Amino acid sequence: MWLPDRRGWKRLGELPECHGDPYLQAATPMSDGGVLLTGGLCDAPKMIDDPSGHPEYRGTSRLNGRSLKCEASPELVQGRIYHTASRLSDDSVLVVGGQRDPGLGGDVFPVLSSVEWLRGGTFEAGVDLHQARAGHTATVLDDDEIIVTGGFDAAGRALASVERWDRAGQSWQSLPPLREARYGHRATLLADGRLLVTGGFGIDGKALTSSELWEPTSATWTEAAPTPMPVGFHDAITQADGEVLLVPMITRMDHRAQPMAYRWRAASDRWELAATIRANDWQYPGFIPSVESQPDGSARIFGAAFIWRWTPEDADGQDRPRDWQGVPALARLDDHSVMVVALGYPGGNAQRRAHRWDARSGAWAAAGTLQQTRSGHAQALRLPSGRVLHLVEDAGNALHCEISPVDLADSPWEFCGRPSGEVLNDSPFELGLLPDGRAVVITNFEEAFIFDESRRQWQVARLEWRTSEQAFGTPVRPAAPLAQLLETSGSRAGTRLDVSAQAARFWEQVSPRRNHDIVSDGVVLRRVEGRGAPPAMLWNSGKGYWDYVFPNHQNIGRGAVHLPDGCALSLSPPSIFDPKTGAARRLDAFPGGLNTGDNQIVVLTGGTVVAVSAVVGATGSGWFSGQVSCAGLAAGPEIDVAMPPVYARDPLPTPVVTSAAPTRSEEIGWRERLSERIAALPNLSGLAMGVVVILGLVRWWIRCRQAAQDSPGSSRLDQPVTGRTRHLLRIAVWVIVLAVLGPAVVNHWRFQKAVEGEECLADARACLDRSSGLIKSVP
Repeated sequence: MWLPDRRGWKRLGELPECHGDPYLQAATPMSDGGVLLTGGLCDAPKMIDDPSGHPEYRGTSRLNGRSLKCEASPELVQGRIYHTASRLSDDSVLVVGGQRDPGLGGDVFPVLSSVEWLRGGTFEAGVDLHQARAGHTATVLDDDEIIVTGGFDAAGRALASVERWDRAGQSWQSLPPLREARYGHRATLLADGRLLVTGGFGIDGKALTSSELWEPTSATWTEAAPTPMPVGFHDAITQADGEVLLVPMITRMDHRAQPMAYRWRAASDRWELAATIRANDWQYPGFIPSVESQPDGSARIFGAAFIWRWTPEDADGQDRPRDWQGVPALARLDDHSVMVVALGYPGGNAQRRAHRWDARSGAWAAAGTLQQTRSGHAQALRLPSGRVLHLVEDAGNALHCEISPVDLADSPWEFCGRPSGEVLNDSPFELGLLPDGRAVVITNFEEAFIFDESRRQWQVARLEWRTSEQAFGTPVRPAAPLAQLLETSGSRAGTRLDVSAQAARFWEQVSPRRNHDIVSDGVVLRRVEGRGAPPAMLWNSGKGYWDYVFPNHQNIGRGAVHLPDGCALSLSPPSIFDPKTGAARRLDAFPGGLNTGDNQIVVLTGGTVVAVSAVVGATGSGWFSGQVSCAGLAAGPEIDVAMPPVYARDPLPTPVVTSAAPTRSEEIGWRERLSERIAALPNLSGLAMGVVVILGLVRWWIRCRQAAQDSPGSSRLDQPVTGRTRHLLRIAVWVIVLAVLGPAVVNHWRFQKAVEGEECLADARACLDRSSGLIKSVP
């Protein structure tokens, strides 16, 4: 069960009456906060040689809303699946229709017309429907009347019939049928009492685009605007503003943008694209998505393993960061807030934006846009002036610097230079502050760069290492600086500064046995041999000694940070180290959906830890904030979850609605296939025409020379072409043609194979050869 106050899932355990795998139950929210589960199937384990069938499953369960424990509930009179269970105003429940359990044997799985009513603590038989149905909808109106629409019959055919249950007379009344028969659809009750029926599957079993409205005043069905794409399995809700939010099942996982939500405007009867998603195999929202409206106008979209948060265009909270790429840069601003600089792709365009997060209120605020959109290792740092410095490393290992406005407002950041020196930078850099407040970045084992904020310039400095003086253990005394920074220019030339903290973090990121070339103007001056596997080390700048120096990462992870009580926290892997006892222990579970192998951490006042990482679908959102101390993770409700916290996604609404592409016919004639092939070969067609032109010009030149041989006053150049020359010309021309045309044909063939493979992934029918019906020989 999803618990919004805990921002996580609570595992409920087994149902009392099902000691196997339950599924296809109907879940009915009750007034006390509990949930009634009715019908469905229960696959209980049995011996492999047991030929007996499963008994009919008629059990129900009731989830206690306070204790979150599942309690036994009265049995159904008739087991059923694909039914509906509707709660009435007095907390009684009406179970309508459905289908018999297919596992009970027999060639026919009858569709049910029976109705059961849970009241007085037991299920009792109610008045049967006029039409047996399953896969239908049942909508409860304000007066406890229920409108049942569509479904399928025993033959699997879609139904158009509609019935209304009159509680006062306890009878079913037939209403005008739907304009189009359907099952697996949704019926959404609007604020004005009308009923909007959307999508589902029609008589031919294909997903529908049609929608229709039930007008209670005239007791008629009227046509509504069709959805922009066929929607079979989907969910829809009415929001507080009266609009309808529809979420279709995601069927494509090809990383291309596709609709994730549509919004129906009641006043204008039109659908607008409300959100898009680039889905892959770990973002698949599940078989049938579920959507829940929130009081602030947003909505949660529940899938099989993730939760997306949808926010309307005009709602608050637009300043929160979107889905990001890579590991965002994280910087502490003050005792209770941090800066997150993330690279995202709103609308498909790369954009790096900054956001401020307040730990006290949980509120986000936009803090400006950066110009640099390259993806790579990035870090941020708050300067004593209040500005935030941001560095990002591109694919060529060049560093790009940008600095925020002083007030951290939502304004463009300014360029602040590119640190560059003589040594090739081939390792992730490390950004930090010197004791005098200046920013320093270590890019390699030989050089570092100091930032002059007043002039927005970087000056190079030399690094001096003392790796041979390091001892192993904890704590390490007396103090032995790992590295010193020697300033080589300016008024402070010759000054040495201790940069052990930054140097240790830099060394931890370097790959084992990496070699480094000292390069100047493209010339390798000397070779620096790698120092082997880097140790794990943590320098205590406040006390001036090492909390630990370990030759490996078995005791503590990389990139550790100090907590207010003196312990150290690392997330690579999650572990806590206590320098007083020298003991390190692993944290078995760390909530927050972090990629614990690649992250950034800051610690706020009171032990509030904020960490970011790359978005990893299998583990969550790449964001964590919580209390951590020497005792470990603070005991709290956020620990009692079985799945990661909310996977927050706020895709930007796109107001432009594009119609879905028409479905191609399965049978395509040879003329159409030939025209498609020709249209797909524009480059090859041009090459072929170029070959024809070249051959024609050569042939024309030869004929002109043959015609000029008898002309008076002809020169040597006008002499006829010999047979040998003619053959050499032909060979030369064909060599040129093959040199140009051959690679083009090979590349085109490879491209066609790749396209076939992608089409096969997107649509199973594309995996078959149309002429033979066999599977194509493509990956």
